[in-house]
Amino acid sequence: MINSNNQDDHSSYIQNVTSETSGALAPDVFMYKGILHTESNSNRSVHIIVDSCADFSPEVFKKLGVECISFPYLIDGYEYFDDMYQTTTPAEFYERIRHAKDLSTAAVSPGRYYDIFEEALSHGKPVIYAGFTEGLSRSIENARMAQAMIQDKNPDAELYVFDNLLPSMAAELLIIEMCKKADEGMEAKDLYEWALHARYFIKGVFTLDSFEFLAKGGRIPASAATTTQKLDIKPELSFDLKGALTLRGIQRGRKRALKSLAKYVIEKWDKNPSHPVAIGCADCMEDAYKLEELLRQDPAFENVEIIISPISPVLGVHVGPGMIGVSFWTQDRRKKKSIADKLTSKVKGHSK
Repeated sequence: MINSNNQDDHSSYIQNVTSETSGALAPDVFMYKGILHTESNSNRSVHIIVDSCADFSPEVFKKLGVECISFPYLIDGYEYFDDMYQTTTPAEFYERIRHAKDLSTAAVSPGRYYDIFEEALSHGKPVIYAGFTEGLSRSIENARMAQAMIQDKNPDAELYVFDNLLPSMAAELLIIEMCKKADEGMEAKDLYEWALHARYFIKGVFTLDSFEFLAKGGRIPASAATTTQKLDIKPELSFDLKGALTLRGIQRGRKRALKSLAKYVIEKWDKNPSHPVAIGCADCMEDAYKLEELLRQDPAFENVEIIISPISPVLGVHVGPGMIGVSFWTQDRRKKKSIADKLTSKVKGHSK
């Protein structure tokens, strides 16, 4: 499991951030007080807030008209923020962590969430925050704490906070559809309830080049990482109904791993050409294009939008360079609950 559990308040650093960025990938995106901004959609009846762990393509993000909270990360004791590669490039970031000794991430504090939510509500619109999954971080707990403090102070504040249950590009797909619904006129409460249901219709699967960075972070023993690297084993992972990572299987070699990802998507995709597919890569753009090519070999993908996004620093410090994944819309994942999940649901039902 990837945990961003450092509870230190990083707002003293974040609050000094201005709009000075390199604008290398998305010049229409700017940052102020640790929030990434694009031109807002004033016609919407709801203010949507997301976070950088959704691993947005910068080109897609600048069209969404949402606010994005930048999560902090640390390299060898120095704190940075995920600014969607405005002040560095993916290649520069991944080259740096290849030589780093200490890599970690940190949760967003309740105080910072409070300030962000209060500012958003001051504009007179309901606010929805789709937060990074609790299966990988404690940040969403802090967001709920801030929500409770605001609603204790102002019971009429229309503020919706929910766990997106979706890491990386899977969350990007959910946000894209949320923005479409908002643009079509969906009100905040209905959009919130739609998203709670829709998040179970998105799936993601990815492979790592090695276990090296999971070992660095203490997720697996170093000996296991060394053994799998020698055998050229490529793990294939996904996420469960709670947003936590799960191991689907292993492949021998990179080519087989990419073919396995493509095969899985083709089999499980909902075959709706209006739904985009998102590919995310960590300093391995050639493999991202190869994966897109493999998907395009299926005639059903001829007119499907395929978004290619860089994996953010916050997730990148855990998975390392070479991670590549793909997310897509699928059938309701709740229909394939484990026996334990089904029994838990029945117990809860009888206890009411």
